Amino acid sequence: MINGSLDFQLRTSAKAAVNSRIPVEAEAEDLDGTTIHVLLHVIDGFARELEVYKNDSSRVIQMPEPPARRLFSPP
Repeated sequence: MINGSLDFQLRTSAKAAVNSRIPVEAEAEDLDGTTIHVLLHVIDGFARELEVYKNDSSRVIQMPEPPARRLFSPP
């Protein structure tokens, strides 16, 4: 698996009420112990992108299972 992003094309006019471009982030450790980050980008009230990267910019070896992911809202 590589680092990168997934762009969304939504078919709705309902906007999300968010306070920042990245309202939620998840993180967990890859098999090599390096932290993987997953960020949801919301632009003009619409989910536009899911970004995935590792702290050391290496490739993601294996995405952790959902129970291993820590969710939080960035400041």
